[in-house]
Amino acid sequence: MIKDMMFLPMYDFVLVKEIEEEVTTDGGLILSASEKESGRFAEVVRVGLGGLNKDGSRRPMAVTEGDIVTYSPNAPKRKIKSEGQTFLLLTELEIYGVYKDVK
Repeated sequence: MIKDMMFLPMYDFVLVKEIEEEVTTDGGLILSASEKESGRFAEVVRVGLGGLNKDGSRRPMAVTEGDIVTYSPNAPKRKIKSEGQTFLLLTELEIYGVYKDVK
């Protein structure tokens, strides 16, 4: 039953799908999952609403759905099953950066 349900991350958590194969972006950048020293690659599937500041206001997320990101190879492996697939759950701080095509 749970495998058919949609998972929605809370706060500053980000649900990602690992990129296992080599991917070439529209701008020609080649991303390879084998580069374990510098980080791993994933596509952002869903994002939480953002963490809370001390005053209770919400901190906006720096990533959006569809972004290609690199994250720490030492990040905890929080595996989440949702909609018949397996995803990783990262915190925003475990993400090193976002790849954007330069045109």
